Amino acid sequence: MERSINDFSIRCAEPEFDAAYEYCWTNKDVRKQVWGCQSISLRTVRALAHLTNVDIIDVLTGNLLNRTKAMRYLWRQPVPEPLALNRSRDKHDHGKCFQRLTELARSETPLSLKEVARRAGLSIGYVNYRFPVLKQQIVARYEKHMEQLALEKHHRAMQAALRYFNSSQYEKHPKSRKQALKHLLGETDLTKLYLKPAIESAYQKYQQQ
Repeated sequence: MERSINDFSIRCAEPEFDAAYEYCWTNKDVRKQVWGCQSISLRTVRALAHLTNVDIIDVLTGNLLNRTKAMRYLWRQPVPEPLALNRSRDKHDHGKCFQRLTELARSETPLSLKEVARRAGLSIGYVNYRFPVLKQQIVARYEKHMEQLALEKHHRAMQAALRYFNSSQYEKHPKSRKQALKHLLGETDLTKLYLKPAIESAYQKYQQQ
């Protein structure tokens, strides 16, 4: 592979390869990879094979130079979309994107960054790169919201567990942690994550009475 890239870069400098030279210097991804600025990707290898009109195996095995001496080049032809290195991207109106993100960030129920980006029709990477401060605000607000929900669920679980072991409402129920968990899982919408520690605490207090 390295040999093919070296041969390719040398041939690009020859007069008869003006089109290849032009292609490399107008295509940022190819330029960086062919001239060793970054690791070459499989998409670049495939594009190179297409443009030199040779099999990808010849590129990978370093046989590019021999195969291209008598081959017809395709520099001027567009690369098929799956191989395109500089694929077209939607041009975002940053002002409108910021306005939409701000509206979602202020929603009554805090949303996760992933959900905000999804509703805005944007990628998380774009939001993080273009609006880092707003992204931090969205994340912080959502985390605070989730922490508050967790505290509320912990409080509800504790109240339910205490009622099970102390309220006359449950006097006929077996006073065991296993039975308490089984009953409260069906009675509440809480999960074991919140119920088990609450039941353990309530059971210890019940035993000390």
